[in-house]
Amino acid sequence: MYRTTELVLSLEHELSNSYDASKEEEEKERKPWLCVLVAHGDVLQIVQTGFKKMDGTTHRSLDHLETATLRHLSLENRTIH
Repeated sequence: MYRTTELVLSLEHELSNSYDASKEEEEKERKPWLCVLVAHGDVLQIVQTGFKKMDGTTHRSLDHLETATLRHLSLENRTIH
């Protein structure tokens, strides 16, 4: 069983390892996809730590998620600390 931050990082690893330079044209045409996660605020903040490559135990340092709030997540390009 993966912890949430481990899952996000393992998906990033799998996707980056499967990259092939010959797919560059395909990448240019690929459109970003949208996913809406619905869960308790702590869970969503822990997911956000994975995207920010932060330790999951620091999730309370992120801005609080108000009820029915959308938050854009994108994967940071830095090492986990």
